[in-house]
Amino acid sequence: LNMLFKFKKNYIIFILLIISNVSTKNNQKFYINDLIEINDQFFKKFQKKEIEGLIFRKFKSDRNYTIEKFVGEYVNNGKIGKWTRRWNNGEKKSVGYYKDSIKDGLWEEFNQSGEKYYQLYYENGTLIHLENMKNQRSAQNKSY
Repeated sequence: LNMLFKFKKNYIIFILLIISNVSTKNNQKFYINDLIEINDQFFKKFQKKEIEGLIFRKFKSDRNYTIEKFVGEYVNNGKIGKWTRRWNNGEKKSVGYYKDSIKDGLWEEFNQSGEKYYQLYYENGTLIHLENMKNQRSAQNKSY
């Protein structure tokens, strides 16, 4: 009976290890600073190996320590989910969603100070609406 229990325990551990290896394949961590983007595909520098996983970007803070920020997820030759691009100073540059590597839904673009500049609406990769947020702020700040 004790031997059967050990067998079941080892079997369960083995299955969990297999499941964790399969599920973490797409959760490998990469830094966009170390990647090359060609035609919307990401490759490791100096290699022709396409990556698959979570992409981050490293920045140096004012106090000279490294900060990392999530950029997006890249799987099966495509961008999926929420992506955030950043200026060199770490401020957001654009935020939006990809569906099978195609922009879809609301995208927001920011200037280097972090102020929202544009709102863009995509439908299956086609831009269907653009709002200039700077003009809206200017109109709101005018006194009549």
